[in-house]
Amino acid sequence: MTSVFVNRPRVLVVEFEKAIRDIVVYWVFSEGFDWREAENGQAAIDLLASGTRIDLVVSNFMFPEVDGLTLLSRVKKCYPHIPFAFLSSIADAELALHAARSGADAYLELPCTGDDFRRMIRELV
Repeated sequence: MTSVFVNRPRVLVVEFEKAIRDIVVYWVFSEGFDWREAENGQAAIDLLASGTRIDLVVSNFMFPEVDGLTLLSRVKKCYPHIPFAFLSSIADAELALHAARSGADAYLELPCTGDDFRRMIRELV
């Protein structure tokens, strides 16, 4: 059976808080994109290493095992063609600048609207 999402961009949503992850997945779905989920950086690395096609990574910063900046570094080293965006409740200009200098393609602060999020992912895929 073929998925209706087979040719749609696929977004990897990396977020440890299930409630936030569910909202972000809804925004991805409402844009007509396919998605995969990971609850932390290590799970995201494992999913990428499995060969699953990913067209964009959207991640939080803070995880117990592999943090968002480490995940960003791994993605840019091993999968440089995949855009990477941070979605974070941390309102810190220095952190956003550090993320950009480390290779992040976008940084969006929470709370944000679904329209802001969907605009960001459309621009990145």
